[in-house]
Amino acid sequence: MVKPPPSDQPFASEEAPIQLIAEGRRIPEWRQEENGLVGLLPESPVRSGEPEEEIVLIPMGCARLRISAFPTIA
Repeated sequence: MVKPPPSDQPFASEEAPIQLIAEGRRIPEWRQEENGLVGLLPESPVRSGEPEEEIVLIPMGCARLRISAFPTIA
């Protein structure tokens, strides 16, 4: 596989140099606040009845919404 040359804007989410693909569940009570930041991290373990779905994580510097820790699901 031939990798394309680096972008002029390496910090754009579309140009993230690496992606981590994982499975996760939404936590309906954990929401983005009005100021665009993520609300307080719920204390783990958290219950969620939501189905598992694929999530794509990119480096924090490439993301507009920055999350460095996720709660664990019970």
